Amino acid sequence: MSDFNTNLGIKIKELRKKNNLSQEEFCKMLGTNYNRSTISKIEKGKITPSAEFIKNIIEVFKISSKWLFDIESIDDTEISTVSINYREVDKIAKEQGFTPEDIKEILETIARVNKRNNNL
Repeated sequence: MSDFNTNLGIKIKELRKKNNLSQEEFCKMLGTNYNRSTISKIEKGKITPSAEFIKNIIEVFKISSKWLFDIESIDDTEISTVSINYREVDKIAKEQGFTPEDIKEILETIARVNKRNNNL
């Protein structure tokens, strides 16, 4: 069980409870073929959800990936100055089989490089 999975699971559970949803209701809202048992394992950090599951959470609940991945080190202005077509990133992520942890690392790298370039 990784820290990434544990932290992501905590955020997903927090989101579900904030919206007063059971695990079954949460699955139905997301339109996934996950079940209560799978949601339980995700919330406990035992498994990593798919990129499609993450995408659905972000779209259905109108949250940012920054909040979901708990990326405190990335300043909003750092991200906003980088022109990114997120649909294209999502397409590439699916083609390459990126995990949510990979996507978090990519966002952190973009922020670091952008910050370094702005300090030159």
